[in-house]
Amino acid sequence: MPYELLKRLCSAQLPGKIEDPAGIDKLQVLRTAQLIEVDMPLAQPEREGHCHGGNAIVMQVAPEGRAAARRSTRALPGGVVVRVARRSGVPSPFL
Repeated sequence: MPYELLKRLCSAQLPGKIEDPAGIDKLQVLRTAQLIEVDMPLAQPEREGHCHGGNAIVMQVAPEGRAAARRSTRALPGGVVVRVARRSGVPSPFL
């Protein structure tokens, strides 16, 4: 999940290099959400889909990214992320 990578990036020494295509795909999601600043390689089209032609360099995690990593989240199938409700007198309609 992209949020697991985001949490790791918050504690990593940056700039940092990501080489694997799955990690680069997660970085694209985080960049689109404006949670990180990253230099991405250009995608090279292939028969099976996109193949990334290089490494991504994560420059920094945005303040919004650090806040998102601190919040308690739970990932659902399909990449949907739902914030875990805090205990209160009112039950959450989402859980």
